Amino acid sequence: MVDPRRTRTAGLADEHLFIRPGTDAYLLIALVHTLFAEDLVSLTAHLRERLNGLDDLRAVAVDFTPERVAAVTGIPAATIRRTARELAAADRAAVYGRIGTCTQAYGTLNSWLVDALNVLTGNLDREGGAMFPRPAHTPVYRRKRPFTTGRWRSRVRGLPEVNGELPVATLADEIETPGEGRIRALVTIGGNPALSAPGSARLDAALAGLDFMVSVDPYLNETTRHATVVLPPPRPAQTPHYDVALLGFAVRDYVRYSPPVAPLPDGRPSEAAILARLALIASGADGASAGDGTAALDEMIISGTLGKAAAMDGSPVHGREPAELRAMLDGGTSTEQRIDMMLRLGPYGDGFGADPGGLTLARLRAEHPHGLDLGPLKPRLDEILCTPSGRIELCPPPFAADADRLRSALNAPRDAPSRSC
Repeated sequence: MVDPRRTRTAGLADEHLFIRPGTDAYLLIALVHTLFAEDLVSLTAHLRERLNGLDDLRAVAVDFTPERVAAVTGIPAATIRRTARELAAADRAAVYGRIGTCTQAYGTLNSWLVDALNVLTGNLDREGGAMFPRPAHTPVYRRKRPFTTGRWRSRVRGLPEVNGELPVATLADEIETPGEGRIRALVTIGGNPALSAPGSARLDAALAGLDFMVSVDPYLNETTRHATVVLPPPRPAQTPHYDVALLGFAVRDYVRYSPPVAPLPDGRPSEAAILARLALIASGADGASAGDGTAALDEMIISGTLGKAAAMDGSPVHGREPAELRAMLDGGTSTEQRIDMMLRLGPYGDGFGADPGGLTLARLRAEHPHGLDLGPLKPRLDEILCTPSGRIELCPPPFAADADRLRSALNAPRDAPSRSC
């Protein structure tokens, strides 16, 4: 366990390395260096035939010896070398980092180097190593577009888009800086960026200058106090739940749907209805015509998804009529019908009758009200790999370039890193 604090998880570890906050990238790249320097890289054939950039990564890591980073991290060089050797010698191993390695000055480098260590030790996409879940709601027949970034850039600082989003670190710039495209209205959903975002004090002051702000949030906090309108969602017991996001990070494949325990009071909109109405108003509809909005948006998504699935080779419903498929969907609400559609088209689904024993929402609710264990994770790299080359890019140029920032700060480590959680 590598953590600057003695957490409950650290208490369970065989060994706890107390790293200096914010210096994780130095430790990780020194581990990479050691694997190369001591000829400990062990690629499985499964990875070797899909890999680009091995020599490029070796060159990036060459200056980051354990001896050079020991004073920065607070971890002795001998311990770093021993850790690299033990990691390489293990029959099965997985390097895992999450929030603590992300919320700091070198968060992107940390995430990259964690993956690189799993590749270099042959532990990516194999049992006992770092694997990828297969969510029940995600079709595997859908062709992934090559992953790209920077399709557009932020107005003020020119920061690149990633996954359709811009960094929250530049939100204050976009609010404060005059000119066309300046942010004058904002919707926040269940977050507190005035406290948790980078440069939060500046963002807190910027939020006060907005013309209009809506917060969908059950709490009054540092962010929602700036809102023109606060729209509290219903209580969790009044809300259905399906683990859309969590299933992509699970350590075992499973599926679960939880219907609401208690009904909504008369006239009380669901959280889905709140968000749907905001979306319709933002698209130009007036408040009255927007109405609840949930069913209209769900229907648009259902129709579009079924149409694409019916037209796509490899789909379990290829060539079938979308109207026929729409009539088969089950659920008391349009939201439940969307979930039923996703499960039926997913890797464990019934394919709208193509696999009579497959998964549907009705079967999940009736036969598995507490959830269904779908088994241990299985190798599936080829299903998810979506680089333009179709191969693992071990040393992407943007990451290699950012390593220069890490290198230049090596002699002034206390000024470069930020806090690690």
